[in-house]
Amino acid sequence: MPLRSRLREPGPLLFAAVFAALLALGLARVGAEPLASKAQAAPVLALLVRSVLWAALAAWAGHGLTLRPRATGLAFTSIGLGLGTGALSGVVLWLAASRLPVTAPLMPEPASLDAPWLALLAVVALIAAPIGEELLFRGTLYAGIRAEYGSRPALVAQAAAFALFHLNPVHLMVAAVAGLALGWLREHSGRLWPCVLAHACHNAVWLISGLVASG
Repeated sequence: MPLRSRLREPGPLLFAAVFAALLALGLARVGAEPLASKAQAAPVLALLVRSVLWAALAAWAGHGLTLRPRATGLAFTSIGLGLGTGALSGVVLWLAASRLPVTAPLMPEPASLDAPWLALLAVVALIAAPIGEELLFRGTLYAGIRAEYGSRPALVAQAAAFALFHLNPVHLMVAAVAGLALGWLREHSGRLWPCVLAHACHNAVWLISGLVASG
């Protein structure tokens, strides 16, 4: 169903309301004391719930696997793109750390967690979040806007939405770059799984660098 038709129905209003609630939750966390200092479970479970919600929203709306597959070299391209954007994000965050707060809302520091919660965070960062976010941003949102307005508006819109949900100014910039790269991969691969793989590689760089940086 075209995007305009969906927006005339009551269902997408619920979709938008949940988006707004998630955004409000993130805004409420900006500048607050890290949740990990109160209960290590809270930030990890919040990330897990958010990923599941996004996957559910994408499934409800129809995740739009409308592009045709191009299977040549996708795994290597996806891994390289994910590692590259992850490294770029790490450098930007490191350079900005002395000037701006770089902790994203609901994002725990890996080194602050005990082993069980760190293991769960790894599952969320490497599996749940890539699947949920890619279904939503590069699946539902990208495919819906692309079908209605074309690939360039879809590329910009999904990257902007992806960035806004990271809320922190520094994370917003690096998420916008990652969103553009993942949108490009979605368009040029014709499939969603390369985006999930690239996203998982990106998050792996964040997870490992967070542990290494803390010693």
